[in-house]
Amino acid sequence: MKKFLLILCSVILLTGCSAKTPENSVSEVATEEMTEAVTEKQTESATEAVTEKVTEEKTEPAYTEIADNIKLYDLKKSENSGLIPDEKIFYSTFPSNIEMAGYGILSHEDGNIKLVKDNGEETILVEKPYPDDAYSWVKTEFPIDSDRFAYSACSEWGNTGFGVYDMKSGENHLIMEAYYPEVVRGNSLILTKVEYFNVLGFSEYDLDTYEIRDIPIQEDLASLKYYRGYDVSADGRLAAVIRHEGNRYEGKYIITVISLESGETAKEYILETDVEYGNMALKFASVDKLHLYAKRLEDNTYSLYVFDIA
Repeated sequence: MKKFLLILCSVILLTGCSAKTPENSVSEVATEEMTEAVTEKQTESATEAVTEKVTEEKTEPAYTEIADNIKLYDLKKSENSGLIPDEKIFYSTFPSNIEMAGYGILSHEDGNIKLVKDNGEETILVEKPYPDDAYSWVKTEFPIDSDRFAYSACSEWGNTGFGVYDMKSGENHLIMEAYYPEVVRGNSLILTKVEYFNVLGFSEYDLDTYEIRDIPIQEDLASLKYYRGYDVSADGRLAAVIRHEGNRYEGKYIITVISLESGETAKEYILETDVEYGNMALKFASVDKLHLYAKRLEDNTYSLYVFDIA
């Protein structure tokens, strides 16, 4: 009898363990699922928090409004680091090679302008005007249309001339005067006449007759000393010139915006500063925004002046 009772108790105990095991398994699975859900929710919350933090920390460029329609951005500030210009903006550098669809690539690496076809064949299109002068060369500027491009003749002292080459006819129109081709406006090239440190005026070069016509500008702007730079807008309607009064690196800067349609002053701005600036570059950012990049001598950092010319 005792033996029977012992066996019966063993069976009951074993049955109880077998019945309990599935309940433990379900509980563990549920716990794992809850843990995963909580972890996922925590991850989502953390991601959202990081995203919100990044959004909060993303700041707009900081500026000081120093006068009506003039803003000054100190590019030393981290929030303005995206506005720092490429150093090339301050120097006269050769533009990149130009691709003329259906013709090939225009290159001027050796001082002459040559056409490099897809098969590697090379043909010189424009030779430098003074072949024996190591300090003279010709360089491509920009395409005028599908068949023509503008180029400059250069020397160590600046432009000595400009030209238009017609790849379809093979005609080369070269003018050996100190004009610089700027942009295409309608059926004309807008030119700047520059001699040493003076802007002597602006002209149109008719692309049908290949004749130059001066653009009349008001008398007091007839000869503009541009010690620090000039630029022409992409649509050819405006030109800007910066003049300088004072000692070499500080003083008063006069920025004049000229209408190349009427020849009159469209806007004029005066900057007075005791900051010593070295290199400066005047650039149209758009038809209604003019940028002046100025590099400080003391630490080679930049200031950016933005003029609203709308």
